[in-house]
Amino acid sequence: MGKGRDKRKKAAEEKGGRNKAKNDKKNRVKNLEKQSRRTDETGELKEEDIELLLEQHRKKERKKREVVIEECDAPTPRINMTFLSNPTNPSELILFGGEYWNGDRTDSFNDLFRYNLDKKVWKSVTAGNSPTPRSSHQALCYKNLMLVFGGEFTSPSQSQFYHHKDLWRLNLNNWEWEELKQKERTSPTPRSGHRMVLWKRTGVLFGGFHDTLTTNGQYFDDLWLLSDLDAAATWKRADINGEGPSKRSAVNLCVYGDTMFLYGGFHQGKNGGVSHTDLWSINLTSLTWNRVKKNGVPPNLRTGIFLFNFPPLCNLAALQPGYKIGYVFRGKTPRNFLKS
Repeated sequence: MGKGRDKRKKAAEEKGGRNKAKNDKKNRVKNLEKQSRRTDETGELKEEDIELLLEQHRKKERKKREVVIEECDAPTPRINMTFLSNPTNPSELILFGGEYWNGDRTDSFNDLFRYNLDKKVWKSVTAGNSPTPRSSHQALCYKNLMLVFGGEFTSPSQSQFYHHKDLWRLNLNNWEWEELKQKERTSPTPRSGHRMVLWKRTGVLFGGFHDTLTTNGQYFDDLWLLSDLDAAATWKRADINGEGPSKRSAVNLCVYGDTMFLYGGFHQGKNGGVSHTDLWSINLTSLTWNRVKKNGVPPNLRTGIFLFNFPPLCNLAALQPGYKIGYVFRGKTPRNFLKS
């Protein structure tokens, strides 16, 4: 009987060894197939699909159950974020999102910060169900709300881009986010580089672009109105009268009364990038564009500027590349207002 048990034990060990070898081989094949799907023709590892990266962010956000507000250091370096005044607290600014390229990889952010101008203190706000990381989005404030639309998510290698078309609303009293679902074909298409301003109780959006990586990108010249900001929030494409600005992104908008002014912008043409220097106005009740003749000495060619309303004038502010010095242009006289 002892010999029989030994033979059966030996046979089982041999069978187990064969099964183990077979499973090991199967696992090696699976791993090779998985790696082949994530490598390019040179054998270099590729990053995961951009929609998978975004879904990972969504899962992480869903795990957050409560709002946490705490003092913190200044936000990490970034560009293309939004930075607005808090309408419920005049001494506070709100920063959301942005991106940073360190020369090797791009990091996109969806973090939210508050900055107190009197105390010079930063606070981070962590809340569940927040928007996914993005840059070149737009935001506007109305009553106790901040609304965010669109933007882009850039993969770490900058080989993939995802353009958002989602609309979010942040309650500035309890700092909770809410996504406002929109019907297809009744809201702006996915885009970044657009601009938004508040006109009375309505948000106004113009332009932007959608990058396909295979072309110079698709640029827009459409104008959208967002009403019911504190309720359902409804988009409507404006029916424009007459000819208006050409398709472009990164324009500068400023509202004065029922008139919105538009200056400059950028688009990628067949022969490279084109920066615009034209000035337009539109009556937001009649929806009629008018090209404005520039008198005096207008600003020279530049991008990365913004407009703001300081009655009775619309002012053009610019950050000069390389100098970190801001200027406000009022007519013909520039006035230095920011140094760093």
